[in-house]
Amino acid sequence: MCEHLVGEESRIESYEFGGRFLPRGVLERKGFDMENIIPKLPACDIEENAVLGTTYRIAVKARGIVQNRGTLKRTVAERARGIGDQGRLGIGDQGRLASDC
Repeated sequence: MCEHLVGEESRIESYEFGGRFLPRGVLERKGFDMENIIPKLPACDIEENAVLGTTYRIAVKARGIVQNRGTLKRTVAERARGIGDQGRLGIGDQGRLASDC
């Protein structure tokens, strides 16, 4: 058996557009310039609510990153190497490199 420790890193970036449908007054209190925004909103981001009246969704792009780092241990079974193998080192030969696993 031959064991190797391999550094491993993975990084995943994702983007998501989110937002809730809120009344104009709520969005204005949050700092949105609704006079400028409403004419630019697509129809799918304007909705009539039975209780709240007209609501608007401001789609905000959010970026997420998931990053993992670690060490992976790999065990590789060696095939038996005998004196009869042509072009290969014999068992116990000092010339064999650890990278031959």
